[in-house]
Amino acid sequence: MPSQRTMRQILPSSGLLILGLVLGCTSVAIDTGQKSEGRNGQRYTAWRFSVDIPKGVSVRRRDSQLDFISYWFYLSDNTLPILYAYAGNQPKFPEDVPQGSKKERISIGSLDAESIVWTDEKGMSYRQALVRLPSHIKVPGYVYFKYTELREDQKAVADGIIQTIKPE
Repeated sequence: MPSQRTMRQILPSSGLLILGLVLGCTSVAIDTGQKSEGRNGQRYTAWRFSVDIPKGVSVRRRDSQLDFISYWFYLSDNTLPILYAYAGNQPKFPEDVPQGSKKERISIGSLDAESIVWTDEKGMSYRQALVRLPSHIKVPGYVYFKYTELREDQKAVADGIIQTIKPE
């Protein structure tokens, strides 16, 4: 389990400032989205989007007084999240991306996205993916996914979650 990740690596850079400003007026909830049976676990319905979460993954949601909601996805054996998701209209994308990263425009189901992936010298995986929700959804307009310093097995779980996003 990676132990050197910090909140700065997990949150977008503005997220730390915003998190600090709104901590007193936000709520944290564990598994507050609606759940239904999914293909390989449960379907988690968040703010205007949903994803499949496999067994052993929990979700923590932080509501903001601003125009976004943050989600953290945890494996049962981890104290650090394997995946961060921001639903809002002002994502910081891309953020702290090294040269030589693989950047591409992709489709996830019917949704357009930009994805940036790279691996560090220790073989740990990193990804940022910005998914545009359909234009009839005004807020949030985007879901921004990010993970840092994941092993291959953790990466597979996080990528699997990202690949199941659907608008709600």
